Amino acid sequence: RLTPARSTVVDSANRKCCRHICKNKVSFSFIVSLGELTTMPRDVIERVRHDRNTALIDAMILAASADGTMGQSERSMLISRVIERPEFEDIDIKHIHELAESSARRLAHHHKLDDILASLKQRLPNHRSRLLAFGLATAMALADRRASRTELGLLKSLQETLEVTEDEVTRIFEICHGCRMCFKY
Repeated sequence: RLTPARSTVVDSANRKCCRHICKNKVSFSFIVSLGELTTMPRDVIERVRHDRNTALIDAMILAASADGTMGQSERSMLISRVIERPEFEDIDIKHIHELAESSARRLAHHHKLDDILASLKQRLPNHRSRLLAFGLATAMALADRRASRTELGLLKSLQETLEVTEDEVTRIFEICHGCRMCFKY
């Protein structure tokens, strides 16, 4: 997949050129409107990945602490999700606690929930990442097999901000709860 290093309007002729480059597996490149090939620097790619991963962890910590506490089941869920998700493959297990602490400090820095949610949306580059963040947050909220009104309210706000559809929410709840029942909130 090609990712631009800066915002660019690409006309239809250049889109064909982009598809051709994709098929030939030229990675991290894009065509600017003038038709020149530009390579995205590795440090930019790593920064985008880091921003996405910290946003995913922030979403989990936010959901886990929505009711005022982060219990053992939520801590275990956080560790499990970081271990099993390929997005976190470059994270050393020994540093999960540090990542959680850093996330908690970052979240505490914001004074409004709207600011936190806007920051999450900004750091999640596409719908797939936003859907993953919502799914991880839902798993955290349901880690103790129940969700408080506060946790459900947070998930509703997160759903609206990240533009997750009702059908996607229902499917995520089914997966997280491990049954075919539909949960509405």
